[in-house]
Amino acid sequence: MSAMAASRCPTPFAFPFTPLGLSLFDIDPSRILSLLHHQTWLAEEALRDLEVVDALPETVFDTPLVRELGKIVKMLITYVSTTTVVYAQHVDGSPPLVWTKDDVLRAKSQFKRKPHMLDIVLAHYNDGCYYRAQIIEESDNDYKIFYVDYGNTEFVTLSALVPCGDFDRMRPHRAVSCYIEGVVPKSSLSRKKAVECMEYLKSKILNVEEDVMLVSRLHDCFEIRFLGDNADLPENLMKRGYAQPNEDGPTPYDSDLDQ
Repeated sequence: MSAMAASRCPTPFAFPFTPLGLSLFDIDPSRILSLLHHQTWLAEEALRDLEVVDALPETVFDTPLVRELGKIVKMLITYVSTTTVVYAQHVDGSPPLVWTKDDVLRAKSQFKRKPHMLDIVLAHYNDGCYYRAQIIEESDNDYKIFYVDYGNTEFVTLSALVPCGDFDRMRPHRAVSCYIEGVVPKSSLSRKKAVECMEYLKSKILNVEEDVMLVSRLHDCFEIRFLGDNADLPENLMKRGYAQPNEDGPTPYDSDLDQ
């Protein structure tokens, strides 16, 4: 009996339990209603100055990138980021996400507040069109933006930005970071040679639709193997002194990273 008493669960609250200051046996209805009214008033006061966020719009998202490793997919190379890393879009027949000046004028949208870090906006590019971009740095007069569907970055002023509508803002980003299978930048690569390498890659693959195999991935960064005419691209990068073999081999895919 004493052993059972010692192993009993502790009482969750001290007796008598008095929520809202009520006695356990307090059954006066007017007192109960008065206290509940007081609690409601306190809650209303606490929420009075909070801004109510609009409900998220109903959105049909684009088809996500095929993620099955070993799969051969067609990708459009949109940006050369480094000597062995590029950004690409999955080619699935979706129309490009681009807005003309007339599209922006018709929308007549204006910022309700100054845009801030991580906001998705439309940015005016040097071709005269607008593209989706995410703000990654901000100062008093300038913003550094990342074009989420292409992979390049740029510094712009506030006058180059306009709001992006809810429907388009919530679409998945189309730019996918990819690194070329089997090679890493050469350890002794000079800045001049690195620029030369990137120009070489641009001449070979930029704005070209390529058949590639998804070899491995880390989160949303894929290791890709070029097929077809550019299957020898890693070998050519090494021959030109731009890259060296990746001695560590491919990074194994870990499904736990997506949790």
